[in-house]
Amino acid sequence: MKKFLHLLFTLSMMAVAAKAQHVLASPIIEKTIAGNQYGGQLLLETKSQWGFGVFYLKSLQRSEGGQSYYPFYGASLNAPLIKSGKIHFFLNVRAGFVNTNFFVIAPGFETRLAVTKSVSLSLLSSIRMQSPSTALRINIKL
Repeated sequence: MKKFLHLLFTLSMMAVAAKAQHVLASPIIEKTIAGNQYGGQLLLETKSQWGFGVFYLKSLQRSEGGQSYYPFYGASLNAPLIKSGKIHFFLNVRAGFVNTNFFVIAPGFETRLAVTKSVSLSLLSSIRMQSPSTALRINIKL
């Protein structure tokens, strides 16, 4: 798993190295139908605000159904839709593995609010497990 995340990060970094404006590190909390998941994301964002990165989510506790215990990790793509002052809207697609066996694609819509020049808050609404999910991120520019 570490090798997979390292490979994805290296490939995405090489693809946009010349155009990369900054790197965002984000702790994440996500509410899904199976329970809460926690994790992080590392995103390279270009000058035109396209974002390429990797993420990792996992539950802190086992649930009785077992679904929320399994980690969800993979690659993330952010495409800018609308920029308006301190509020930005993105189309978000996350693709990765759940329980190292199942490949999942989770499309979503992200709203980002700039708090300072280096910190912003994001609210992500997406579809996971055929149900809506919401995630909250704190984005920190590195």
